Amino acid sequence: MLKFRCVVQKTESFIVNIDPKVINEEFMEQFNEDFYEIEDLKGHAGNIALQYSQSDNNYFVEGYGEIDEHIEEDGLMIGNGFTIEFELIDEESSDVTVYKK
Repeated sequence: MLKFRCVVQKTESFIVNIDPKVINEEFMEQFNEDFYEIEDLKGHAGNIALQYSQSDNNYFVEGYGEIDEHIEEDGLMIGNGFTIEFELIDEESSDVTVYKK
């Protein structure tokens, strides 16, 4: 039996819209106490995208709550104070490297 290590690199692209009336200073202070420090809305946008992309549960984003609405045809997820839009990336942006073990 031959054994191979396969490394898959995948690129995902999201546009995260944040409502600063919901994800405000009070929210960010509480988030920093409960989870870890994120300094600004840009940091929260990146964290939302990262948490969403790593989750097996497309209905919840750790630290931000449930996804309230899925609009599949538009690639849009709506949560409390944020939306996540998917940008289509060419399939060629995925890369697989195979090494003989």
